[in-house]
Amino acid sequence: MQDYPNYYQTFFERIGQAQSDVDQQPDQDYMNVYSGFEIMYLALGRKHDRAAKDALELLNMFAFLSNGEIQESMLEQAATNPAMEQVQQEKERVKTKSENSWTQNTKDLGIQVVEFLLKDQTNPVLPQVLCNNKKMRFDLSRLRKALRELSKRSLIIRNATNKSYSLHPVVHVWVRERPEMVLDESIATEKGVDIMGEVPGIKRAKPEMRIGRQALWCEAAATLLTQAVLLPPLGDQEADADLRRELLPHIEYVRKRQDEIRIQISNKQDLDKWLSAVRSTITAKEALRFAKYSRVYSQSANYRESETLLLVVRDFVCRKRGADHPVTIKVQLGLAGAYLGQGRGPDAADLLEEVLKTCTRSFGDDAQLTLQVMDLLGENHWQQGRVLTAKTLHETAIDRMTRTLGAEHEDTLRAITHLGRVHDRFLRYHEARRLHATAWEGMRKADVLGPNHHDTLTAQDSLAMAYLCIGGSENFELAYRLETDILNKRTQKLGKEHQWTLHSVLNLSRINFARGAYGEAEGGLRAGLKVAHRNLGAEHFGTLFGESRLGLMLICQKRYAEAEDLLIRTIETYKIMPGGREGRHPDRVSAMFHLAHCYRLQQKFEPAIAVCHEIILIMESIEGKLHPYMKLFEQTRDALSDPNDRGRSLTDEWIFR
Repeated sequence: MQDYPNYYQTFFERIGQAQSDVDQQPDQDYMNVYSGFEIMYLALGRKHDRAAKDALELLNMFAFLSNGEIQESMLEQAATNPAMEQVQQEKERVKTKSENSWTQNTKDLGIQVVEFLLKDQTNPVLPQVLCNNKKMRFDLSRLRKALRELSKRSLIIRNATNKSYSLHPVVHVWVRERPEMVLDESIATEKGVDIMGEVPGIKRAKPEMRIGRQALWCEAAATLLTQAVLLPPLGDQEADADLRRELLPHIEYVRKRQDEIRIQISNKQDLDKWLSAVRSTITAKEALRFAKYSRVYSQSANYRESETLLLVVRDFVCRKRGADHPVTIKVQLGLAGAYLGQGRGPDAADLLEEVLKTCTRSFGDDAQLTLQVMDLLGENHWQQGRVLTAKTLHETAIDRMTRTLGAEHEDTLRAITHLGRVHDRFLRYHEARRLHATAWEGMRKADVLGPNHHDTLTAQDSLAMAYLCIGGSENFELAYRLETDILNKRTQKLGKEHQWTLHSVLNLSRINFARGAYGEAEGGLRAGLKVAHRNLGAEHFGTLFGESRLGLMLICQKRYAEAEDLLIRTIETYKIMPGGREGRHPDRVSAMFHLAHCYRLQQKFEPAIAVCHEIILIMESIEGKLHPYMKLFEQTRDALSDPNDRGRSLTDEWIFR
């Protein structure tokens, strides 16, 4: 089955070469294999009713999506989202005019005029059944009729359980690569205009015309996916996140097909004028598409591809709207998130510092966008070990968010759980638990988030880790129940090998180790690390953190030689990690502290002292003498240097969590 698509792709290429002459009769092998499909296809075309026409348009578009899991909700959202976006844009326009200065409003007006002059005047290419405008309202029952026309002919396969559709691999290739593309079909724009109307009806398409029609249906598929994704502040509910997860294989497939079509078009000469509509240019439409695709890639933890797309979007938006426009700032926030997801904290910090200055200057200290940037910058500082700076930023953001947005707003709750993680670093575990519990309970009840949203699970995860750090059998069990629930939900939604699922595997292994289930903990962590090495790479910060924790587990089982070897390799790899700041990453400091502990237990005091010296120098470069860990590191170094005090230099109970 896996070889079917490649086999039939080659088969169609051979037929295409043989039929470059328009007058040549259909290939006999083709008719032998596909006569049944062709009969059903042409019968639909001859019905001349709306359902049959809609069915053919959907089928042609489906050929440029991945052949599995075409969700009915994806089709519905693609039709209805643009109207929702227009309402949101009007709300933001009114809000901006009321909040901005006269200078900013004048600038926005000028920008709108320029955008109108430069705007891509082409309308979105979609099957008519998915259009939704004043002349043609979207009708879900009409869509379902068209889908039934295809399903009852087995051209698509319906999965009643999750309301999705799929195409058999052979059908999928056949629809896309048909030597004959009947040209009396139509593809509509939002205005209901048949853009193929000027093309004369002929039985067999010339090769260049066939490429053009493929480009149009591929554009329809890309438009469908673009409209199915909402950008913040929309699209933040759990159902939206679930849909975005389903879109990833379709986005990757349609981008691959678009690249192939562009290459074919670029190799053709003297194309008809109507092909120019599908040539690749960076327009406002393309920039919007990239921004929406980047959200899907980011949610799927493919931060590198998200970054690549957002850099293109940022350049376009900055050129058209300027660096201080809200749209530009939101793109910058997405780009900073992509940096953070790759462990490139310094790049994210530099970007966010500039964005925060811009927000404060343009929108004021209490604007929601300013506070969102402030909170994200605080999270970045926390990841880089600058916990004092992070604490100030989060506390300021929470105070202003509570006053302007309310204590139960999702932005406020996110900032609260971020502050809780800062208190974790100060070893204030009871206060951290209180903050995490407040955030988690609020997110579970929030209409926008709910119990299974990514941010809610992140707060739940932080709460579980606070229980672990407080210690005691009762708290260990609470942590175990919370983290097991997270792991089950992430496995079900994201899959076993997703980055966030692996994060839950790591934390559950830590909890199991604290509960005394050493074998289960180590086995789970090693299995997760095997996947992390394969999917994320040996230099990914998540992989390295997992190896550091494995080293700690080995220490606690008195397997010192294994632990020492693993930790030394991990510490060296941190130096070349992207965003590793030349060895000054706080997670590397944590691994070094484990190594010092390992040396001490083997009575290798001189290496242990040397490691502590290096740790102190690194911490001073991060946040000076005031860092909450500095006193602990200095006491450890001094105790190791005193032959009479080496036995109490570290407490096993603290270090092993």
